Amino acid sequence: MVARPKSNRLHEHARSDARRKTGDNGTTTVCAPQPTADGFLYHCFDPIYPLTEELEDQQGIEADFFKSVSHLSDLYNLGLNVHQLEWAHDYPFNIQHSYQLVADKLKATQEDVHVLILADETSKATLATVQQYDTDYYSYFVPVKPLWQLQKSGNNKPLTHLLESIYAYLMHVSGLPFLSDQSSYVFYQCDMMLESRAEWTGREERKEYTAFKKIVKQSRRWSRIIRNRINQTTHLKSFHRRFSAFQPESEAEAEFKAVASAFLDLYTRFPNRSIWDSYHIGLMTPDEEYRIHPDQFISFIWDFDDGIYDDLVQSLDADFNGGGYVELPQAVQRFDQPQPVQTLNLEFEETFFTTVGNLISSQHKLSSDAKYN
Repeated sequence: MVARPKSNRLHEHARSDARRKTGDNGTTTVCAPQPTADGFLYHCFDPIYPLTEELEDQQGIEADFFKSVSHLSDLYNLGLNVHQLEWAHDYPFNIQHSYQLVADKLKATQEDVHVLILADETSKATLATVQQYDTDYYSYFVPVKPLWQLQKSGNNKPLTHLLESIYAYLMHVSGLPFLSDQSSYVFYQCDMMLESRAEWTGREERKEYTAFKKIVKQSRRWSRIIRNRINQTTHLKSFHRRFSAFQPESEAEAEFKAVASAFLDLYTRFPNRSIWDSYHIGLMTPDEEYRIHPDQFISFIWDFDDGIYDDLVQSLDADFNGGGYVELPQAVQRFDQPQPVQTLNLEFEETFFTTVGNLISSQHKLSSDAKYN
């Protein structure tokens, strides 16, 4: 697969108008060698500008930006002379030069930390540091069918109940969409799969289309049933009790309990943290037109063997190979205010994605064992 394109494009808000500077004493430069009666004709006067909105914007941008430079320099001990930076170049080159200097100095000690200039309703230009967790070219599709099989068989109720609590956490807290959710990317992709197959005209192709249409209909219906079952608050309230009561009887069950332990720890430490809170779409690449959004590879699905999963992976692989920019989970720290400590931390993101991957692996092992079916 092609390497993910790296982008360091800066979303700048600086204007192209230059700023005239007076001398060090604040006086206008005199061009005449000596005073004369008509000496004013030889003076170089600075133009008098009205207090326009553009000038106000420039002043506001400079004030907000260099204040944030000071806050960032203090936190990371960069030792920058902010006043000197502000007046070393005309606007907007003073901002451009200062930004690059901060980025270079920080990169020398914090290789995985990016520096951006942000603007919103609270600040016209403020520095922010960003750290990203690389999800790589992986999909995080969590199958629902294993839970349905456990509920249907009734062979291992403690394991079933614990899995219900895990899925309730992933749905209610983490925010994973279901295949049956009409607003989800997977639901949309299924419609696209059906639409493309509906154009097939061959006899065997029409049979395949009919069979696939039935699979999609059943998968959505069964997913809706499971979604309704785990939509009860009791599953989250009973998470800790169910975890403590579950006693593994095999290596596969021991691995499953380790997965449950990691999810329970996340729920205990971050009871309201959704995985979508970690995404700031377009923050690193505001001008990028070809993006791979997280809901394209993070979702509940029905099964790995129903044809839907294969199409999803093929579509995702095509996007990866096509050079699409993969949106990554991020930690962001703004410097519009003084920052006493460095808050960039990707522990939640790393634990979440690692544990989801382990859950998928665990589901494979449990599903292959006849005693759970």
